[in-house]
Amino acid sequence: DDIIGQAALLWKIIYRFVHSTRESFPQFQVVRHEDLSLDPIGGYQALYKNLGLDFNERVKNVILNSSSSENPTKLTKNKTHSVKLDSRANLDNWKKILSPGEISRVRKLTEGISESFYSDEEWK
Repeated sequence: DDIIGQAALLWKIIYRFVHSTRESFPQFQVVRHEDLSLDPIGGYQALYKNLGLDFNERVKNVILNSSSSENPTKLTKNKTHSVKLDSRANLDNWKKILSPGEISRVRKLTEGISESFYSDEEWK
């Protein structure tokens, strides 16, 4: 019944594992969804380069098509398997859905690991 508490706990479990894996295996590259959303082309170019993959025009076009500002700002229920969103606009959707009290609760519940991934500014 406590969807906020359950989601925060799940996030904390997953990202504690991600953080410890990143610490144990520095050769693993962890990229935040938010960073790719802010700069899809630059972020994916760097990722492709680090992985030794060819970043070509076809790849660039797929990324642009998937993250364009012409795409919807949030998912619709009937398109769960085709995700083409306005990446930048999608970043703050959670701040519109959750109340300030819920945001504060999520932050408190994820303390101890969330600061490894998010700054104070990103919670505002």
